[in-house]
Amino acid sequence: MSDIQTIGSVIGLPNHMQINRLGDDGKTAEETYTVLVNPTSYSVVHNACYNADQGIQSTGTTYGLNKAKPESMSLDLLFDSTGSLGNVPLLKHQTVLDQVNYFLDVAFILHASGEKKPKGLQLVWGKMEFYGVLDKIAIDYTHFDHTGFPIRAKAACTFSGGRIRFTGKPKKRLKPNGEERKVVDFAKQRHAINAVLKYGSYVPLIVQQPKKALPKSLRLAEELAKLIIK
Repeated sequence: MSDIQTIGSVIGLPNHMQINRLGDDGKTAEETYTVLVNPTSYSVVHNACYNADQGIQSTGTTYGLNKAKPESMSLDLLFDSTGSLGNVPLLKHQTVLDQVNYFLDVAFILHASGEKKPKGLQLVWGKMEFYGVLDKIAIDYTHFDHTGFPIRAKAACTFSGGRIRFTGKPKKRLKPNGEERKVVDFAKQRHAINAVLKYGSYVPLIVQQPKKALPKSLRLAEELAKLIIK
């Protein structure tokens, strides 16, 4: 197993995207590839197929859902041995081709291997998880040493047949008009003037608060404030 997968624990990359090859149970990670540099972006495609029918002497079209296809994700990965990223422990001994071959071994089916079963993958980055297979990879070698050996490459990857989800997404408190609601802990404000200086106009602020969050002394003021700003 290549040392690349342990980079995250050595140089502090726990927040870097990980690509796990899953076992037959679809849950256990058999092999993990930690990306060298997090992608600057990724795109997700949701695709549905419809049957379009138009009746005789009709100008309108009726659409019927045929099927909803699994989501697909596209992103770029970087492989580098130029040294421009600094002294990366364990990576300095890995050439670009070593990095590429290890990634392919983890995530893709090589023609020479005789494999026929697709490799189920889990992409994890922060709260994002994507499950699918590596459908397509186009590798662009961009930098070379004096002998012509590649020292940097970029891979455009397309993962398909899967689904994306975001875990632990925080819920926002919203006002009726859809704006995010600001909740203030009045117990931590010694004087009303502190809240005014810190949060702005005090009267509109009181109106925004749920009644149970207000001290008893302000519950009557809340009703008064509503009358003032109508």
